[in-house]
Amino acid sequence: MSTDQVEYYKEAYALFDADHNGCIDVQELGEVMRSCGMDPTEDEVRTMIASVDADNTGTIDFDEFLVMMEDFRGETRIHYTEEKLCEAFQAMDFDNNGLITASDLINVAKSHGDEMSEKEALELMKEGDADGDGVINFEDFCKVNSQL
Repeated sequence: MSTDQVEYYKEAYALFDADHNGCIDVQELGEVMRSCGMDPTEDEVRTMIASVDADNTGTIDFDEFLVMMEDFRGETRIHYTEEKLCEAFQAMDFDNNGLITASDLINVAKSHGDEMSEKEALELMKEGDADGDGVINFEDFCKVNSQL
């Protein structure tokens, strides 16, 4: 897993640890995965947690999260369809203009009960803006997600 991938997952982990307790539970993990364009059932999420929950807490810490995401991505890579990417993109495109902006990212965070500063949003934009035009279009989004 590359440094960029670890940073991406770290940001996703922090964003969706809704109660900020340092662990992600079944509900929070499901939200994280759906935001990444995946569509796991609740049973799949519970099974994933159990498979990496080394300390048997019923939740996962960041190290366990990395192991789980790597395993899940490897198993489902062939099922990561354009339709799922489109759904994830549309969920992040708050103003429905076909582009993801820093403002959209801030709104996504708010919709999940979290806050994101403009600086954090701009940093994420830099990572996702493959063509450097200051916004994330669907092509950029697909390029970034294919590298995860």
